[in-house]
Amino acid sequence: MKMTLILLFSFSLNLGLAQDLWFDEEVEYDPHLKTGDFVLSVNAGYPNWGKYYVDDYIRSSNLTNISSGGIAPITVSGSYFYNNHVSFSLTGMFNSWGGSWRDNFVGDYQFRVNRLRFLFGAEYHFFELDINKTDWYIGAAVGGNTIMVDYSSDDPFWTPRQNGYFTQNNDNLDFPLTGRAYAGMRYFFNENWGANIELSYGGASISWGINYKF
Repeated sequence: MKMTLILLFSFSLNLGLAQDLWFDEEVEYDPHLKTGDFVLSVNAGYPNWGKYYVDDYIRSSNLTNISSGGIAPITVSGSYFYNNHVSFSLTGMFNSWGGSWRDNFVGDYQFRVNRLRFLFGAEYHFFELDINKTDWYIGAAVGGNTIMVDYSSDDPFWTPRQNGYFTQNNDNLDFPLTGRAYAGMRYFFNENWGANIELSYGGASISWGINYKF
């Protein structure tokens, strides 16, 4: 279902991209970002769903010696502007989560999951809004997904996969492909430096960070 929604979103986005790629028209405004620009972005995201579900599990069960931790989603991306409306991006995403606890009937458990994703995406930019120093956009991306799991348990038959790696999308977490759809806004403080905020389906629900235009 998640991938279906992303694919539908990507199809809708591509209709807009096709119009600008093949029927590019001269614009009468002066956007802050234009053909040939490259923007590097570094974002931090919220929430870390894996840690959220670990906390929920160990605090709702009859467990002792509990602890949890992780790294919230970190995203590094580069966007190249094909024209005033269309950009293409390459994005790397990383986050981790884990925990440890004692079940008085079985023994000790501990695990950690590291997740790494690389995605290629395309964005459509609404410069017609003509809001000074801002860039409003929507986008979609697909790419590869890798998880690295380390765990130990006094139960010789237990693995974190039995608990879905403690995520809300446990049915496809270890699937080698991934995707996301997103919408966001950049605000530039000067010619090069800016900040952005982004909403996403796939990855962090909300993220924010800094941008640098080359």
